[in-house]
Amino acid sequence: MEMRSYALDVLVKDPAILTDAEGLVSLLYQAAEAGGATVLKGQHHVFPNGALTAVLILAQSHLSAHTWPEYQLMNIDLFVYGQVKGEQILAELENQLAPLRTNLTCLVRAVP
Repeated sequence: MEMRSYALDVLVKDPAILTDAEGLVSLLYQAAEAGGATVLKGQHHVFPNGALTAVLILAQSHLSAHTWPEYQLMNIDLFVYGQVKGEQILAELENQLAPLRTNLTCLVRAVP
């Protein structure tokens, strides 16, 4: 079974999107669904400056996001296996965030 770990750094044009906790959490759920992931539970926390940390526990591992509005930055971590389409999850997030720039790292992690 192949497992993949993704790290996506997203620089956004409008930092207001990074403090919209309800919108970002909804986006994470939509992206997970678009990639065929099963969300078991979600949790998020909003910091005093409006920054957000959110985690979705997936049947196939996890999806997390951390925002830094003061840097116009969102970091997304995704770890999946099986039939989940990680690239589709990330494409959905990128499409909705309309980034100025992204940096994606993918690590294939195989089980013997």
